Amino acid sequence: MPAQHTIDAARAARLRRCAAACLLASIAARCGDAPPLPSPPAPETQRLVACSPEVARLLVELGAGGEVVAADSLSLRELPAGKALDLGPACADALPAAAAIAPALAVLLDGGADAALAPGLAERGLETLVLAPRSANEVVAAHHRVAERLGTPWRGAQSVARLTREISQVATSRDGLRRLKVVWIVAREPLAAVGSAGMLHEILELAGAENAFHGGAEGSQATSPAEVVASAPDLVLDSSGAAAPLPFPGNLPVLRIAPDLATLPALDLAPRVLALHEALYPGPTALGGMAP
Repeated sequence: MPAQHTIDAARAARLRRCAAACLLASIAARCGDAPPLPSPPAPETQRLVACSPEVARLLVELGAGGEVVAADSLSLRELPAGKALDLGPACADALPAAAAIAPALAVLLDGGADAALAPGLAERGLETLVLAPRSANEVVAAHHRVAERLGTPWRGAQSVARLTREISQVATSRDGLRRLKVVWIVAREPLAAVGSAGMLHEILELAGAENAFHGGAEGSQATSPAEVVASAPDLVLDSSGAAAPLPFPGNLPVLRIAPDLATLPALDLAPRVLALHEALYPGPTALGGMAP
């Protein structure tokens, strides 16, 4: 291998490690370096509505799972049994039930049905808090924002500290090991891949891979089979959900992964990093779970 190529590869590897370290440091900085202060007295019990499983899991993480009075059908699995009214798939029955639920705070994820639901709930007397994280820092901000609204900011700090630990465990597991160079396809018509900005790029790099599409500032970028092949990836990830094989010449390896891993906005940053890591590096070296 030419000496200059070796130097360039080593420099690129250092830059990737530095970028990952900076991301983790920025996450950690949001919860502070000092140990958390003793918890103040518990706030008054609140009435909460969750319309996505990610929101429900966040409320449970912040100690408010028992205060959820209504939720969509999938979110009920994340909550104490029998505690919440079933609002149907994607909270389809939320508007007719709003009068019985109010007053309450509805915590929503700004995507799909949730985004359209927020104004209707507000018109019917429910306070709404809409979350729309599209980067790791925005996930951290969402934890703090919800905790502060619930009157439990210390729980937000504790939650972010746990999030940072879990991501750090995965991100550092490839230290000193070769990282796969990956193209992550998120759509087929037109063909689009994860760019070099935003949460999906961060997930890919924190999971231990090198994003083959560096250099731009897009979260998603249009591409072509020829461009994908020219980027010389070790692996192509396909979360487009399309049944037909990707139209790549040659024997470029393709791994299908769940479309949910590429859905944005998102709150479940750590589980996605772990899931992608285990897809990229299966076998005895894969992480078996998160640290408690």
